Amino acid sequence: MGYKTYRFGPQLVAAAREGRLDGQQHVLFGGTGAVGGATALQLIDALEEGLSLNGADGGRAPQLVLTAKSRAEIRGFTSLLYRLQQRDHEAEPQPLTGALEGRGYLTCGGVEVVFESFAIDPSIPELANYAVRDDAGRAEALAAFLEAGGLNADSPDARKAEWLRTAVRERVGRPFSAFLEELAQREDRRARSAIVGIPMASVATYKLGDLELAAPLLGIANPSPELEQLKDEYLTSLADDLGQVAAELADEVLIAHTTAVGGMYDAAADGARPIRLGFAHSAKGNLLQGKQDRADKLTELYSERSIKMLITAAAIGIDAVQREERVPLNGRIRALFQRELAAGSEIVHPDSTGTLRRFEPVAGEWCAEPGEPLHFGEGTVLIPEFSIRSGENGYFSVANADALYRVMRVTSTTELGHVLARVALLGDDPQSPRFADGVCYYTETDNSRQVFDLLSSPAVRADQLSGLGPQALQDLGSAKHQGELHTLGLLILLHRLRTFDHEALPRHRALGPEEAAQFFEHHSRTLTLERAARWDEARLAADLATLVGAASTADLEGLLASRPSELDRSNLDCVLERVREAVWNVCSLGTPILFERDGAARVLHGPFIAPLDSLATRSGGIEAQLRAEFEALGGGDAAALERFREFHVAGLGFCDLRRGATLVTARSSDEDLERRVQRCADEAELRARLAELEPYSYFATSGLSALLARLRGLARLDREFDPALGSANEFRAHLSRDASGRALLVPGEVEALRMVWEGLEKNTATERLDGRWGYPPA
Repeated sequence: MGYKTYRFGPQLVAAAREGRLDGQQHVLFGGTGAVGGATALQLIDALEEGLSLNGADGGRAPQLVLTAKSRAEIRGFTSLLYRLQQRDHEAEPQPLTGALEGRGYLTCGGVEVVFESFAIDPSIPELANYAVRDDAGRAEALAAFLEAGGLNADSPDARKAEWLRTAVRERVGRPFSAFLEELAQREDRRARSAIVGIPMASVATYKLGDLELAAPLLGIANPSPELEQLKDEYLTSLADDLGQVAAELADEVLIAHTTAVGGMYDAAADGARPIRLGFAHSAKGNLLQGKQDRADKLTELYSERSIKMLITAAAIGIDAVQREERVPLNGRIRALFQRELAAGSEIVHPDSTGTLRRFEPVAGEWCAEPGEPLHFGEGTVLIPEFSIRSGENGYFSVANADALYRVMRVTSTTELGHVLARVALLGDDPQSPRFADGVCYYTETDNSRQVFDLLSSPAVRADQLSGLGPQALQDLGSAKHQGELHTLGLLILLHRLRTFDHEALPRHRALGPEEAAQFFEHHSRTLTLERAARWDEARLAADLATLVGAASTADLEGLLASRPSELDRSNLDCVLERVREAVWNVCSLGTPILFERDGAARVLHGPFIAPLDSLATRSGGIEAQLRAEFEALGGGDAAALERFREFHVAGLGFCDLRRGATLVTARSSDEDLERRVQRCADEAELRARLAELEPYSYFATSGLSALLARLRGLARLDREFDPALGSANEFRAHLSRDASGRALLVPGEVEALRMVWEGLEKNTATERLDGRWGYPPA
């Protein structure tokens, strides 16, 4: 067995000329999603090339069967297919006819693309989606489940538990094999490949969440060895379903599997596998650890059943870059709102829980409970200039994508799709198999440059430099990651306001909101690292407090470079209102803003509080929720409570605009925080505390002293950059520059280096080339 792979092209030519591509059927579960969609496009491209090589021989057309959960997903993929066919063939695919009429399209190169509805729900029927139901819905589900087993609420716990065990073994559906059996009978052919692009580790985690909540009410304690055994039986049932597919229904079965944490964990000498970076919409909870455990167990079970697993250790798909389109609210957050509304809360209007909304935030004293019930109303639709759609990850910003691709060393979904398509078409490479022992642990490669080239295109890059658009959305990125990106966005916004040429505003016509935003961007300056590094902390704190605390557009006029005249008042107010809305975006997306005014700390927040993974209702306002969690963990004196608050601010994702800095070395609030949460008066004290840390250990910071320390360190790296040093510049060459060669403050780049400096870099065996641990000197 050699080390060099065979070239794909000659293999494809041979397969085509030998007729091995004729009539091939490939079934892609989740085929309209990120990796699944990319695989489908790669299959279409290869099959069309093969058909062109083989000529018109009258053979049966190859067929792709793509499953989707909804018609919206099918429409999205169809739109993409049309655009690509126009690009590649200057023609459109044609609707299928005959028995397949109304079910898909024939591509210009002769490939049938058939769409099928398929929503995987391997649940006990009565307990499906138990975790997201309200109390009444859960009670109804339990009653229905017990009734199905001839039981009721008064039945002995032992009988309830036995019925639950039986249901897990016998009543969890087997959706994959059932679908392929029906398809084989209808199409009268065996599938060449079955490719699963559905994130099964995530599915299993959510379904096991249903089980964990229901089990204690059905006679099985949580936690308990009995429940762990039940979970293993559930995972075995999932694996048996695909095992039957591999044994009876398809020549190749491939799964785009996942580590569930993007490869962001360490393999320690003692066998521990600590997660470095939790990428979820919230900082709280243990869903990521659960996903990793499920992924590991499924890997073992799939391997035993001769299923090939492409473990995507570094993949964030970019299905599409949307421009000025609505973005759905994160599903978990939407469920929080719906449960609160069902309980009678009026925190938001029911119509405001479908898409991202901008709400006017609530301001109050830090550490003070709200005195009135909080009500944010319906808000207005928040439509980003750009939003990136990414399969199960949902929607995220350009800055999110830029930072995460850099720190996770991510490859592109197109590349992953090509690997799956190649094996599906031709089998694994006999010279250098990718799926040795059934597993291909696919890591980062140079092809990620295609993604960076996309993100650095002028229009997309401008989204990070605007100041008006949100730098992080709710779907991807821990709350800490969100908070840091939003903070950088506020710095850019402040600089643009300080440099805004309001005297250029037109005086004889009124600007509309969209034109006012464009005018602001075109008549203000981008922020360079060198400029940010020279800022005075005291003035910066005061100006940021003015920016985020503005009750009206008039409050912002003091930040302008010169006093405005009455002649441009109307258009100026329109521009400044866009600036206020940009601040509201931060809070509306879940990041509270902490700032100081008149010597007192104040907090600005919206209805969702990402660092707490909760809603800001009267009974659960920020302070009330912090105190409740503090007491649940054992409580303590006033100093302990203050450390507890500061841990959440620095470690879990507030936008901290206070002078000074907070240094946190604890990962969880249930650790002893006495020596692991420290307040520092200034940058000098912060650097002294950082010097005392164990090298390459984890830490997190917040506050303007910490932020300026990082920016000054970045400016120092920029001054060290010397083209004559060639590749020895290493990570210094990552910094983007303007036409004059000045390094720009690009949030995605700055945030990626923060994660590296704070011990969150990905272990790639070459991670040292991506930056060094600890903040560089100014």
